[in-house]
Amino acid sequence: MNAEMIAALRELEREKGIAFETILAGLEEAMASAYKLPIHPHSSMTGLNHAASIHFLAAIDNGGYFEGDVSKSNKFRDDLVSNPGAVDKDGNVWPLDKPGLGLEVNEDFLKQHPPIEGPGYI
Repeated sequence: MNAEMIAALRELEREKGIAFETILAGLEEAMASAYKLPIHPHSSMTGLNHAASIHFLAAIDNGGYFEGDVSKSNKFRDDLVSNPGAVDKDGNVWPLDKPGLGLEVNEDFLKQHPPIEGPGYI
């Protein structure tokens, strides 16, 4: 990707409010799809991120593995949001059938764990 393309994408972000990372993810997915390469997004550690990854995988034709946090205890997965995805009897993960990501965010949890400066996981 050359500097002119990046500048054009940044202009889209500024004018239309489309996140630069979302645009890049779409371009990467399109390139991978053209070459029949699967996409395996890394889901990080929160329920918000899990749900977004599940929806992304369900929306593309070359979705690969869902990589989620399966630790016994993770407050940012278990307490921040409702269940981020449904797992069927065969171990397949499906997006929730509700508006948006289908999640209910626990706002009390957010108040108890306010954002801090630096890298984030949500």
